[in-house]
Amino acid sequence: MNKLKEENLRRALSHIERHKQAINTSDNSDDNDFHKLLLQFSYEVYERIKANKKPYPNLDSDKVF
Repeated sequence: MNKLKEENLRRALSHIERHKQAINTSDNSDDNDFHKLLLQFSYEVYERIKANKKPYPNLDSDKVF
């Protein structure tokens, strides 16, 4: 596995973990809905990276930010 892919997977997993933690600690329903949406998006990014695709299909970037 190349270094960029490893770094992107690590970043995507970090984003997923952050959103899971935010969902678990928030009492606000709107915040939870927002973080669930971000969690879904981060998971999709992770799956694209695993499939050797660009993390963001509509952007010209190979890096997860």
